Amino acid sequence: MSTLFTYDMLRDIWVPLLSGIIGGLFTLIGVILTIKHERKKDISEHLQEIKPYLVIVHPSEVKRSEWNSQRYIYMLDDENDFDEDDVSTPLYRWDYLCLSNIGSSIGILKYIKVNEDIYSFDENSAIRPDECYQIHGSRLTNFTSGHVNSIHLGLYDKCFNFYEYNISFSIKELAPRDHPRENEKLLHFDTIDCVHNLYRPKQSFIGSFFHHRF
Repeated sequence: MSTLFTYDMLRDIWVPLLSGIIGGLFTLIGVILTIKHERKKDISEHLQEIKPYLVIVHPSEVKRSEWNSQRYIYMLDDENDFDEDDVSTPLYRWDYLCLSNIGSSIGILKYIKVNEDIYSFDENSAIRPDECYQIHGSRLTNFTSGHVNSIHLGLYDKCFNFYEYNISFSIKELAPRDHPRENEKLLHFDTIDCVHNLYRPKQSFIGSFFHHRF
């Protein structure tokens, strides 16, 4: 029998050698998994740091001295025609809408989506930390006709990862002094959900190419 396969050779050389190789493979796999976990953790922490956290500021929460320091963000293509003679269609007057960024990083507003209708912001609509911004438009910030089922805010972080936040709202009666039209009510903005949101990471050039090509 060949000396390579004697019992002593198997016991003293091959078993320890194979055990060392197998142990080294498990150690390598463990190191790789640890690196992947730490990298994923670092990415998650980074995303939390750059994610814009917005709150809706109500008029009663704004100090008199802060009114003049408010900034304005304007919307584009926000024409929302409605038939004033059609009293059967609900008509909602938008309440005051002011957003404040309580996060530590800038946000870039993309659109407000009412049901499935998208109203875009100006491309330079950046909302900086610790600043208050009042949303302005022409018709949209005055009236919305038809039933309102959902309102969402679309925005980017500074690395152009995309988010869509849900805005909760309530319907209120207008005071007689506001001279409401028939079937007209107030669309009041309550809160904005920055936690349970749609998230879409920034695509690489190759990923973006294939996404649009196919």
